[in-house]
Amino acid sequence: MGERKQQQASRGFTIIEVLIVLAVTGLIFLSASQLINGRQNRTEFTQAVQDIQSQIQQTSDDVINGFYPNAGDFKCQNSSGSLLITNGSYQNSQGTNSDCLFIGKFVQFSTSALFTTYPIIGLRQSASGQELTSLGGAQASVLASKKVLGMGQLCGATCWLPLDSSPKQLEFGLSIVKIYYNNNPFNSASTNQTGAIGFLSSLGSISGGTNTLNPGSQQVNIYAANPNSSPTNSDPVSVINTYLATNPSPVNDIEICFSSGTTTQSGLITLGGNGRQLSTALKVYSNTSCT
Repeated sequence: MGERKQQQASRGFTIIEVLIVLAVTGLIFLSASQLINGRQNRTEFTQAVQDIQSQIQQTSDDVINGFYPNAGDFKCQNSSGSLLITNGSYQNSQGTNSDCLFIGKFVQFSTSALFTTYPIIGLRQSASGQELTSLGGAQASVLASKKVLGMGQLCGATCWLPLDSSPKQLEFGLSIVKIYYNNNPFNSASTNQTGAIGFLSSLGSISGGTNTLNPGSQQVNIYAANPNSSPTNSDPVSVINTYLATNPSPVNDIEICFSSGTTTQSGLITLGGNGRQLSTALKVYSNTSCT
């Protein structure tokens, strides 16, 4: 009797018992894996949306500080009152060009999760030597490669422009939902929608009726190009140039909604607003619509 009990105790697990153990172990592993993947996806989303916030802030800071990249391989001229860009080894260094000036930058978002930053340049004076104080008067335009973006209307068929506008991909599946301006966010009745945001220096005002700019009147403002339109994959250069030619007014604030591609989250980046001109703020939502 004692020998039989000893044999039963040492026979080990049955096949059914082994299968049950494997099933339970598999469920535990699957749950742990999903938990880890969920945390990783949320971390990647946070990283991606914070990265784009940082890049937008850096673009704003570049304009505030008057910084723009320059390879010294183009020449900006006032050709009888018209903005003319030509190729060449002319060292168009900051502070040394009497014809043109750096005005700011535009960031264009597309539906393919890309965004591109374009420098904006313009004339300093009219043909008669009058200081220019408006974007339209300065003929503010995108500085980009004609070969890629078709800038014949700015510099002619033989012009070559430096390409400082390479598209960048939003990280970790991040995508654009909508961009609104003037404190009118994500309202189905709203028409204040845009696809490109600009950080541009005001050109100042004429002081005391003389042909001298008043430096105290110069500041950096935000703009919304192609108003009432969503982010697009169409030619952004023509859109932005057409917008600048209308001598537009700055907007109060811009709100950009980004959606996660791997979680049910979204991030809302707010530029300006509440008297905090050119500041950026980020708020994360537990849905994909920033509401």
